[in-house]
Amino acid sequence: MAYDAEADVVKLNFEVPRALETKPGDYYFLHQPLRAKGWENHPFTVCSWGPGSTPHEDESLTPSRSHRFRSDSQLPLLITTVSQNLGHEWGLDDGHILETTRLTFWIRPYDGWTRQLRRQCLRDQKSPSTPFILLEGPYGHSLPLWDYDSVLMVVGGTGIAAALPYLQDHLRRSLNHRSADSKQKLRTKSVELIWVAKQATFQQDVVNRDLQPFLHRDDFRASLYCTDTDYRVLTEDQNRITMSAGRPSISSVISDRATDPLIAGLRIAIFVCGPVQMCDEARMATRAAMEHGHKDLQYFEDSFTW
Repeated sequence: MAYDAEADVVKLNFEVPRALETKPGDYYFLHQPLRAKGWENHPFTVCSWGPGSTPHEDESLTPSRSHRFRSDSQLPLLITTVSQNLGHEWGLDDGHILETTRLTFWIRPYDGWTRQLRRQCLRDQKSPSTPFILLEGPYGHSLPLWDYDSVLMVVGGTGIAAALPYLQDHLRRSLNHRSADSKQKLRTKSVELIWVAKQATFQQDVVNRDLQPFLHRDDFRASLYCTDTDYRVLTEDQNRITMSAGRPSISSVISDRATDPLIAGLRIAIFVCGPVQMCDEARMATRAAMEHGHKDLQYFEDSFTW
C-alpha cells in the first residue's frame, strides 16, 4: 500500500489465487479488523489486474509466492494482504501449484477509514505499508460493452478505476478476436474516453502506465481535462490522447457523438462513472438524444460512492 500525494490516491495491491477469476465491473469489500471499528467494510472497484509478482519483484507489494492448494474448495472467502503463514492457514501441501493474480485498488482518502489509510502510508514512508486487510468478493457484474459498435466512456476523478477494466477487456478481446466463442466476440470498432480530474499528475501517471497499450491504436482516443486552476497547459497531444485545461460540456459531447455521421445508425454504449452532477448531466443528455430520434444509445452508470 502506498499514498501518491500529488494524485491524492492510496494505491492498494493484493495478491490473490488466480483461480478467483476477475472481470470488469468486479468489486470487493475491504475489512481492516485490527482497528477500533474493524467491523466496518467498504466496497471498492478493481481498477486493474495482472499476473502476480514473484518474490522480491516489487518490494512495494505484499510478498507473494506460488501457492499449493489441496483443492479449489480450500480457497478462502477472505483474502488477506499480509500473512506470513498463508501455507498453514489455507491448507497448503505438495499438491498442484496455483499461481497468483495481482489486484489493484485506487482509494481516494476522505474521512474515516480511508483517511486513516493515508495517515498510515505517511507514517510508513521509509518502508512499504502492509496493513492487515481482508478482501471479500468478488461481487458485481460485467457490462456487455464489447457488444456495441462504439463505446463512449465519461468518467470523473477516481471514476477512471471503473473504466480501466473495460479498456483492458477491450484490448484482450481485440487481441483474441479469433476466439471460437461467438457470443463473446468483440463488436466494438471505436472507444472514446472523456476523463475529468483535478490532479494532472494523476492523469499523466495513468497515461504513462495504464493507457500505454492504447496510444497507437486506431480504435481508441481520449480527451483528458484537468480542473486544477494552477494547470496552465492549454492542450497537449500524446498520439491518441489530448490533455486540456478546464471542464468539458458533457451534454455537448454526448449530443455530438449521437449525431456523428461516422457512427450514425450504430449501437452506441455510453458508460459513466463520476460525481452525481456529472452522471445527472450525462443521463439527461442521453435521454434528450434518444427523444430526438437516436434510439441506438444505451446508457450505463457505475456507482461512484459508497
